[in-house]
Amino acid sequence: MNSDRENLSKIRSEVAAFVGENEVRQAHRVAPLLDVGVVIAATAAFVAVFFSFDLIKNNYPMVVLATLVQGWLITVLGLISHDLFVHRDFARSSRLKVLSFVLFLPATNSLTSYKIGHLRHHKHLGGTSDTEEYKQSLNSHLKRYFFATALGYKVLRSGVNTTEISSGYKNLIEATKAERIAVSFEKAAVLVFLFAMLLITVFYDWQLVLFTYWLPMLVVAPIINSLRIIIEHANIDPKNEYSFGTPYRTGLFSRFLFFADSGDCHLVHHIYPRIPWYRMSRFLKLSRPFFESKGIVYIDSYSALLAGWFIRNYPHRTKWPS
Repeated sequence: MNSDRENLSKIRSEVAAFVGENEVRQAHRVAPLLDVGVVIAATAAFVAVFFSFDLIKNNYPMVVLATLVQGWLITVLGLISHDLFVHRDFARSSRLKVLSFVLFLPATNSLTSYKIGHLRHHKHLGGTSDTEEYKQSLNSHLKRYFFATALGYKVLRSGVNTTEISSGYKNLIEATKAERIAVSFEKAAVLVFLFAMLLITVFYDWQLVLFTYWLPMLVVAPIINSLRIIIEHANIDPKNEYSFGTPYRTGLFSRFLFFADSGDCHLVHHIYPRIPWYRMSRFLKLSRPFFESKGIVYIDSYSALLAGWFIRNYPHRTKWPS
């Protein structure tokens, strides 16, 4: 995998020549109503589960389901922000910028900090300055299980477990003064948000907040995130310049589950990061023969990938045995 910008430009040109320049333009065509609609739908679903808890709190299977759904929605709200606000700069007004930050609040992350780190990940993909270089240090069963927890995610993602000083999402080496101020404000807002949730837990209804926020945020979302990273860059061929991501062949369900951002979607995402979520399926179909011609072998078994990560402990960002 090569992070050189000139090389990436060459590959983009090759993909465009294969699928056609018009298809590339169509793939980047924005549908604002769909973007606004998915923001409203995901936010409304998250709030609806919270406020409908009284109706289901005596139905234990429904409580478990609500907890799982809330954890997934916390993840999806972050992925929506990643698509709309990190790569496509959907926030053209100050109000929308506030909205983009609010969507990140349940996950207790600073959107500005994430954006700085994530764009560096794209810029330095696969290099020692890649902010996701820390995943190379997830080289034992214990670390991988720890990473699937809220504490492990925060600690390991910070880059403290890697020798590369530029790695980790907490490193703001390329941040401007305005961005540093925004990060400080957002971190303070996260603390206020958590304190408010704690007050509701203690003085209003502990069961409500436990099952619709604390358990989803502390348990479910980190597990979902850990399941997601396996089909980002875990299984790639470093010797193949076209191997940008784990070539897991996603279907409608997995694209829905991970907001068209993982597996073969992620492979395309690192070449064309501004393709909207609702254009990804068609572009995957058109570009798949190109990647196959370049030696990319698509994987259909997600269970085999899970076993490779959690049981066989295959190294991250290497070509796993088929």
